[in-house]
Amino acid sequence: MLEAPGPSDGCELSNPSASRVSCAGQMLEVQPGLYFGGAAAVAEPDHLREAGITAVLTVDSEEPSFKAGPGVEDLWRLFVPALDKPETDLLSHLDRCVAFIGQARAEGRAVLVHWEEMVAAKTKRKWESRRARWLTPVIPALWEAGGSQGLFFSHAGVSRSVAIITAFLMKTDQLPFEKAYEKLQILKPEAKMNEGFEWQLKLYQAMGYEVDTSSAIYKQYRLQKVTEKYPELQNLPQELFAVDPTTVSQGLKDEVLYKCRKCRRSLFRSSSILDHREGSGPIAFAHKRMTPSSMLTTGRQAQCTSYFIEPVQWMESALLGVMDGQLLCPKCSAKLGSFNWYGEQCSCGRWITPAFQIHKNRVDEMKILPVLGSQTGKI
Repeated sequence: MLEAPGPSDGCELSNPSASRVSCAGQMLEVQPGLYFGGAAAVAEPDHLREAGITAVLTVDSEEPSFKAGPGVEDLWRLFVPALDKPETDLLSHLDRCVAFIGQARAEGRAVLVHWEEMVAAKTKRKWESRRARWLTPVIPALWEAGGSQGLFFSHAGVSRSVAIITAFLMKTDQLPFEKAYEKLQILKPEAKMNEGFEWQLKLYQAMGYEVDTSSAIYKQYRLQKVTEKYPELQNLPQELFAVDPTTVSQGLKDEVLYKCRKCRRSLFRSSSILDHREGSGPIAFAHKRMTPSSMLTTGRQAQCTSYFIEPVQWMESALLGVMDGQLLCPKCSAKLGSFNWYGEQCSCGRWITPAFQIHKNRVDEMKILPVLGSQTGKI
């Protein structure tokens, strides 16, 4: 591990053939060209220039300001607004952050990833007055590739920086979350992230190291985030709702359309179904039964009797302002199922949160087949 002497006014460089060290703080080589490093480099243009930094990626609550100086005008910058809290949606920004670092590397630039030392960006007086509120430690990182380097810093805490670096290792080295995270923690035990970011990186892995907004994984994640963000459930974002199939005349090849069994009104498409792993069957309902749980077997697999789907546009008026309720056909008002933002239990025993449940015996499947190019045929 390479170490600088701590906060100071100057910079020290290690052996050029090994790696460059920024200013204040510790420098830790994660892999050739990838480092944790100090934050003082951001405060002074000279620090950026001496370290060869030509790109800055900031994930923070506020965008940093840079003093004028040689090289600053040519600095690559990307700002992603995000708080260092478990409930923060970092997943939606991972592709952009990883791509920024990857492009910098392809251009012969390098990246320094770190947590922000407030003294580097604020006056000492402000730092002393706020020290008690900044309880998380400060991590840095520098990634060198060729002659120039890029900088990534997280102003408030370690979680965002570690999460971005871990995502980058996962993507570029095709590592599972645990291996990439362990790689950082072996080198720097303080390199920790909050449980919310851990969960999001596991979802990132499940999607193949790419944020697929059309996947059931991401749709379920987005629903959970919306529930956290809009506890009053008013003014829900329109992107949360799938398009009402009655407003679209054609569907995707081999897609299935689901219609109300009573009036034949189109309700949702197969792409809106959020699949889930089967639960533990009858034993999952032991708390509701008089039968002792010891007499229930886990070997019996219960069939899922409902579809759990993403919200569709025709549901919007029923969902606003309430936590749970019935889902009725928008044409004939036949009962189709129910919804609960806190979640419901599937007949297989699995809890789904939030839950938008359509009973299978209330709808019919209609397969859509392409006919004559843009036309569709239904069977």
